[in-house]
Amino acid sequence: GYEVKGKVSDVQKWMGHNYFIAVGDNSDRLVLWSKLRSYGLTYVNVVHPRATLCSPPKCVGTFFAAGSHLGPNSTVGSFSIMNTHACLEHDSRMGEFSHMAPCSVTGGSVSIGDITMIGLGAIIRDGVTIGRKTKIGMGSVVTGNIGDNCVAYGNPARVR
Repeated sequence: GYEVKGKVSDVQKWMGHNYFIAVGDNSDRLVLWSKLRSYGLTYVNVVHPRATLCSPPKCVGTFFAAGSHLGPNSTVGSFSIMNTHACLEHDSRMGEFSHMAPCSVTGGSVSIGDITMIGLGAIIRDGVTIGRKTKIGMGSVVTGNIGDNCVAYGNPARVR
């Protein structure tokens, strides 16, 4: 039921509406937002009725899919995606323009950097920090900290 807007060059026609950037790739969302930020558009979160948000989101432009869970005292950055059945547990933080793929799960007190991708079904142990612009492979089990600009996968996840 939502109108899909087309070209960035048509942004002047969009004024007076609320918006959501529906681009799946983290870097592409950042690039598109960078092109549009000077226009003063109003962004909204999209929250599926079956998403559980224990903490009110302070972000904008973020998507919370069906079955996603944002634990108590947790925060998600703007323009991020918590996909189907993704779980960011208590006292955790996910940065801006990041994405937790379907069925990815964290323990408590996890920190996920900006522009970071957590792959399908990945598990992140409590207290772990994952850096900026990092990709965690699907099905990985992250038991220790992972730095910035890394690709890590496996069980246990290792930087490759």
